[in-house]
This record gives sequence, C-alpha cells and structure tokens, in this order.
Amino acid sequence: MPHHEKLLDVGYDFPKSVAMGYVSPKLHELLQIFQSFGKNTQVLCITFVERIMTAKVIERFIKKIACLSHFTVSHLTGSNSSVDALAPKLQKEILESFRSGKVNLLFATDVVEEGIDVRDCSCVIRFDLPKTVRSYVQSRGRARQNDSQFFMMLERGNIKQRDQIFDVIRSEYSMIDTTTSRDPDTFILKACANNDVDAYHVEVTGASVTADSSVNLIHRYCEKLPRDKYFTPKPIFQFLLSGESYRCKLTLPPSAAFQTIVGPEIRNSHLSKQLVCLDACKKLHQMGALSDHLLPFNEEPSLTDSTLRNKELSSGAGTTKRKELHGTTCIRGLSGTWGDKLDGATFQAYKIHFACNISEAYYSSFVMLIESKLDNDVGNAEVELYLVSKYVRSSVSSCGQVHLDAEQVVKAKCFQELFFNGLFGKLFIKLSGERRFLLQVKESLWNPANMYLLLPLESLNNPSHQIWRINWMGINSCVSVVEFLKKNAWLSAEQSSGNMANSSLHKIESVVTDFSSTNVIHLANKSICINDLKEMVVLAIHTGRIYSVLKAVTNSSAESPFDGKSDASPSSYSSFADYFKKK
Repeated sequence: MPHHEKLLDVGYDFPKSVAMGYVSPKLHELLQIFQSFGKNTQVLCITFVERIMTAKVIERFIKKIACLSHFTVSHLTGSNSSVDALAPKLQKEILESFRSGKVNLLFATDVVEEGIDVRDCSCVIRFDLPKTVRSYVQSRGRARQNDSQFFMMLERGNIKQRDQIFDVIRSEYSMIDTTTSRDPDTFILKACANNDVDAYHVEVTGASVTADSSVNLIHRYCEKLPRDKYFTPKPIFQFLLSGESYRCKLTLPPSAAFQTIVGPEIRNSHLSKQLVCLDACKKLHQMGALSDHLLPFNEEPSLTDSTLRNKELSSGAGTTKRKELHGTTCIRGLSGTWGDKLDGATFQAYKIHFACNISEAYYSSFVMLIESKLDNDVGNAEVELYLVSKYVRSSVSSCGQVHLDAEQVVKAKCFQELFFNGLFGKLFIKLSGERRFLLQVKESLWNPANMYLLLPLESLNNPSHQIWRINWMGINSCVSVVEFLKKNAWLSAEQSSGNMANSSLHKIESVVTDFSSTNVIHLANKSICINDLKEMVVLAIHTGRIYSVLKAVTNSSAESPFDGKSDASPSSYSSFADYFKKK
C-alpha cells in the first residue's frame, strides 16, 4: 500500500485514506471496531475471513497501526497443501497463545469455527460472511465470555450479501421452530429389523471395520507408506460400469502390501467404493499389513529430542551405512565360462518384455543370454511394476537355446560394455593424468561371476513365426561408435591445440564442408537428417554419457551465440562451439 510507513503515525487520517482508495471502507470499519476496545489488553477477538491470504495481509496491516500497537496480533489457518498454510505444530502454538491471552487479535479461516473452546473469547467478527447455517452458528458460538459481542460485516447496498445472510438466519430460525414445536407423540419408536452391516471383525482383539469406516482406514494406511517430496502415496479409485451396476477398482501405491483389488458388483457407486475398501482392509490384515487392532504397522513413533539428535547417525534402508552392514554374494545363474571361447557360445535365452497399461507408452524388449538354465518359476514369471499414475506388466519367458558365433559374441560384448558404462557415465577414465576411453584399455572388463548378455530386441510388428529377434542393427551401430572412438584418440583425451591438429579431425572437416543443407546435423562420426534425429541415442563425448534425443532446436548451430542463463551476466563464450571447446 502506498505510504504504508505513515500508518505508524498516531494522527494518520484514515477517512482520507479511504477516500483516496488506500484503505477499503470495510477494513476501515474493522479498525474502528478494534479502536472501540480501547486500551483493554484482556480482549480476545477472533476475526473470521474466507482466504488464507486475507488473514495474512490484514494481520500485517494491523501490526503497522500505531494506535493498536498495544494488541498482540496473529493469524491461524488450515494445514492444507497451500504454500501459505500453517503446519499443525504452529497451529497449536498460536491457538494456545490466544487461549492464554498472549494473542489479542486472531485472524482465522474456518479452521477454528468448530471444536475450539476459548472461554475468555469476548468478540467474534465475521469479516467475510458465513455461507452456511452451520458456519454461522459455529463461528458465533466461539464468543464464550459473558456479554460477548458478535459482528457480521455487510457491504452497504450489496443486495446479494443481504439476501445471503437473511437466508442463513431464516434457515436457523426454521430449524429451531421445527425442533421446538413438533408434537412429541408424532415420533413413536417401532421395532424394526436392521439390515446386516457389512463389517470385518478381528476375534482376537474385537477390533472391527465397517464399509463406511474402511475408506478412511485405507487413506490412513496409504499416509503411513514411504514418501518423498516428489510422491505422496494415496489410493486411486476407478469405477467400472457393467450394465446398470458398478464395480470399483482400488489401486494402492507401489510400496503397499498389494496393488490392485476389484470390489463386488453393486448398483450404488458410493457403496461400491466402500465395499472394495472393506475387502482391501480384510486383505491387508490377512497379509500382515494391518495389526490385530486394524491399524497400520508402520505408524511412525513420536520423535523425541534424542531421536532427532541421532536421526542423521542412523543407517536407513538404501544408505551406504546400511550396505556396509551386509556382505555381497554372487548369483550362480549369472556366472559363466564362455568369455574366453574363440568359436562362439551357446546360451539359454530369456525374453524380458514390458507392457504398459497406457497404450501410448512403449518400452523396448530385451533378451538375457546366460550359460545356465533357470528354474521354471524364475525363468517364466510376471511382475507388475507400479509407477506414478501407471503400471507396467513385466514378463520373463524362456526362449530355449541360442548360439552366437565368435563375431556375434564380440559385438554383443562391445554393445554391453558401451551401454552399461555409458549409462553411468564411466566411459572415460583417468590414466596417468590423461583422459582415456575405457574400451581402449587392454585389461578385460568382464568378471566370470557376471557373465551374461542383455541385448535389445527388434520390434516385430509384422506377422512372423519368429517371436523374438536380436536387434543386430542397433548393436552394430554401437560397435561402430566404439571403433570410431578407438581410432580417433583425440576425442578421448583432453582437447588441446595439439590434439585438435590430429589428421582425423581434418578428415571430418572435409566431410562436413560437403554438406550445405540446413536440414543436416553433423555429428562426430556421421551426418544425420534432422528429421531422423528424434529418438536417436547419442553419446556425448565431452561427458561420456548416453542420451536420447527428444527434439532438435531449429534456427541454431554450434556457432550461434552462447547466452548462458538468462538471468546471469553476459557470457564470456562467443558461441556454443567456443563454450564446449573451453569447458
């Protein structure tokens, strides 16, 4: 607000501020109510507003008013997902301060309308009107002190607000009149046969959950599952319509004891949701995910001071400290002796296939080649992988034996060496202070304890008797990249003026100059049409990492100006080529 510092002056002209539009008439009236309290520091007043931001803004404004400086001001709002919401712990502290008289003026949303008992509350103000009879009655009931005051602020001439509050008051009197004037003999209790209530009972403890309470229990169970800042575990409900009946499908988060369950067929969609939750509660208890008291086992204990101090020292699951507590062992099925054979090798083939429930999402299939034959329950299995907002059905199936000749074995090993190390950024290493390409090292990268091949498969969209076929075209592309990097050592080493003068570089430059089309992207080992670049897998030589191309930026080249971050100072690099050369 303009000139807000002047509000600290005792003689500030508020009516003039209203006339100039600095202060709204409604806020001015609120100030006059507060001024009517005088210097009484024992006053406890709640002002109800509709929005969290309104509570925060008015609180800050009141704190700047010099004539109200003897009052302590605060605001209390709900703990929803809004960035302006208060944490539950802070809510309790503020409410306790108001109850004890440390806070005089409290600006609150409907979070304190119901269930909050402050016996010394002497004034309640509805800055924003109540929308329901319940809200009206509950907020008025917060004024507990004798001779307390209740204000409702209506805009003068606002017919809509007037009708709204009249309807609320009229409804209240109607309910009171109906209750007090009814004939006591009208309602005669009659014996009736109650329908059986759907419920699940635990005989050991006597605990039970009904269809109505099961929905809340499922939400409570999900709240106790592991979470992070990117994912909040919660149940997902899907209604399946079958004729005039509904079936509700419940999907639980990936870390739950089970993931999906479908409820019984019923005509009411709301009841179908309750019944599937009841079935889920029963199953969770039978699987041991709920205690005999029908509570989640993974309830987090309250954090004491000692727990908080030692929290950082604990070895949580998945941490390095936890790994140090356990030894490692080799998987016999993945070991082999075929690495040194010169005439090829025969493998047991197991196809790994992925199918997503979203038809547009596609995942590549692979074949794992190992020397040993797996047991049938391991070599033929299905597992559902639950991801965020979707799931993938993964399957492993035995495909019998397959023989690779010596050349195919060499290419397959080369593919795996490139991809496995490239995915983790380990293609380049330091040897005697010099950056070297890992696959140029003469020492073998293979360990007999992990002698398996994981190779890509072709997408067989056309009708064929062949259920799988190794993607040798993709493997050969990887082999050609490895051969290119081995021949052009300057790409592996730190690029200096001496390295850049390598004859291989001049050969590449001579090829590049033959192309004048703007639709061609020049890579280190080949030139690609820009339309064929999307979804291509590329290796970044400067980082040694493998990337998948999502799109190509048009109207730009290596010689385009390098801007860096938009909010940073002007870049010291003249172009992208200059940036990557110096970096």
